[in-house]
Amino acid sequence: MMTGIGTLLGTAGYMSPEQARGRTADKRSDVWAFGCVLYEMLAGKRLFHGEDASDTLANVLKSDPDWSALPADTPAAIRTLLQSCLMKDRRHRVADISTALFVLDKGAVVPTHSHVSEQITWILEGTMRLWVGQPEQEMLLTPGSFVVIPPDVPHRAEAVERTVDIDVFSPIRQDWLDGTDTYFHRK
Repeated sequence: MMTGIGTLLGTAGYMSPEQARGRTADKRSDVWAFGCVLYEMLAGKRLFHGEDASDTLANVLKSDPDWSALPADTPAAIRTLLQSCLMKDRRHRVADISTALFVLDKGAVVPTHSHVSEQITWILEGTMRLWVGQPEQEMLLTPGSFVVIPPDVPHRAEAVERTVDIDVFSPIRQDWLDGTDTYFHRK
């Protein structure tokens, strides 16, 4: 983002191509940064780097991600999400995304629900039992596990032990913002 004459604000390796060009940032720039961070978490290395900020920005503009650096067992849905987040032309990038970090105490229950957003859940620590679909398919998720829940598919969960997970939703969970979801904002 331009802050003054010739001055950029941001960490070069996470700046979107439009920011690197000094153009106006929008929420798709945040989607780009999220994609960079998720890539780095999975690949274990920086996505865009250089000897200095100028080299890094040039790589953001000209280099493509090294998709072979992702673990071989990275689910196809995660690869697709990353590719959609890291489209250089923001008109083709995921337009809206929300992320949530949850800390669930042992025995915590998330009741059966569904939503219009695709959901990707990544377990950071602890163990979660998840039931998805109808008929229900039961899964035991442990640290490092990913699961992709398609839109409008019923699911529920229970923390087997204290569990920390990151949930990614696309499009953004509007029902959370307006308080109309059926389990966090019960009346």
